[in-house]
Amino acid sequence: MREIGSEFSLININEKEDNLVDNLNFLNYGFDRRYLFSGRTAIDFVIKDILITRKDIELVYLPNYCCYSMIEPFLKNGLKIKFYKVEFYNQKLNVHLPYNLDNTIFLAMSYFGFDSLTMDDKISRIKKNSNAIVIEDNTHRFLSDINFSNSADYVITSLRKWFPILSGGYAVKNNSSFVYNLKLRDSNNLVNKKLQSMALKTKYLIDKDDKIDKNYMLKSFKEANKIFATHVEGYKLDSYSEEILKRISFNKIKKIRIENANILIKNIPNNILLGQLGNGTPLFVPVNIKQPEQLQIYLRQRNIYSPIHWPLPKSLNESSDNYNDIYKTELSLICDQRYCEIDMMAITKALNDYLLITDEGESI
Repeated sequence: MREIGSEFSLININEKEDNLVDNLNFLNYGFDRRYLFSGRTAIDFVIKDILITRKDIELVYLPNYCCYSMIEPFLKNGLKIKFYKVEFYNQKLNVHLPYNLDNTIFLAMSYFGFDSLTMDDKISRIKKNSNAIVIEDNTHRFLSDINFSNSADYVITSLRKWFPILSGGYAVKNNSSFVYNLKLRDSNNLVNKKLQSMALKTKYLIDKDDKIDKNYMLKSFKEANKIFATHVEGYKLDSYSEEILKRISFNKIKKIRIENANILIKNIPNNILLGQLGNGTPLFVPVNIKQPEQLQIYLRQRNIYSPIHWPLPKSLNESSDNYNDIYKTELSLICDQRYCEIDMMAITKALNDYLLITDEGESI
């Protein structure tokens, strides 16, 4: 049976679908830019650029729904962390801004590529009313029609969330050149294990190679991905991933993701959807479920691998004032470019079957 979800496999890049010129509407924004190893590397690079000229900044505000990999670079650079509250209500994002943002960094996010889950108005308000430095993490809306805020000072992206690449982070300074001019280190040796793992998955899925042990393949990916949790500051994008980004069709990927998401949205209960897609391009289709782990198991039994998007960071444990319930209720439905209408209908059937045998169809 066909598997849906989990890690990317290698793709055939012998035929050039696009080139970097054709992708400039997605990659050529801002005044200055760097192709880096990961989203975490991009955050670190931007922080170091800020601290060269803004010696007054000691505090950063982060949303209370985020990944630990976004928190860690700020701590490593000696900054104090505070969280601001974000809420997902009536398929919209409500953001509770701190009272005084002067002399701080504010990290803004938009979620899942859905238009109703963006922070553009908040970013504009912050820049109008304070001297805060705004970093926008636009990873989730990277392929959307509007994929970043012009009001932000910096934009960072984890490119590897979207594409079958080995590494990939992107840092942009919107209105001037980077002051931080570190000579970036080569990362090609760091990604060998990831290349091997993706090749294993290609043989397992595409070539129908029954000699590949699935547990061994999963273990290989786990080991390969450990590198992204280690010290990857100052590394650039690997050459294999750069070549992929020059060849794949961003517009084709965007089209397929939107089509797939619309099939899911049309065929699952509206009351469990976390947002409204609008003109966005989805990273996933997020749903709000009382027991996402149980649904995750149910889908996995049908060869559908839907992630709970972020585990709860230690700094946001359930007893914390900054805790966000969404960590316990969100599940991400797969809609990416590897799949088609048949796959989306398989997801919706499995999801709706689950809702019929549980009380999960009720609003949270």
